[in-house]
Amino acid sequence: MVRGGFLKIGPAAIWYRIDRPIVEGAPISQVMRAVVAADFCNGTSSVLDFHQWTFLNADLTVSLTRAPVGDWILLNAETWIGCDGAGIAAGRLGDSKGYFGRAVQSLVIEKR
Repeated sequence: MVRGGFLKIGPAAIWYRIDRPIVEGAPISQVMRAVVAADFCNGTSSVLDFHQWTFLNADLTVSLTRAPVGDWILLNAETWIGCDGAGIAAGRLGDSKGYFGRAVQSLVIEKR
């Protein structure tokens, strides 16, 4: 963890690494590593207590300027919510060579 922490309130920057196959016997591509990390935007930068609220990813958009390098992907994320149950979680994706992409999630937020 560079800043903040997973499931802690507030923006955060965390390095993620997939340590097992997604599909048995299939290799993990660099793009797969980036997309898996991108899917953690709202968990990385939560703004409400996960024990009291649910955060459904209605969609995920990932844009890359180049292929990631190495096993570790940095996700530097922040979440914003409105008063009507909608929110956005967004993050910058990086690796050992610097930032290479962005991720944006549309969120549906409900009380548990």
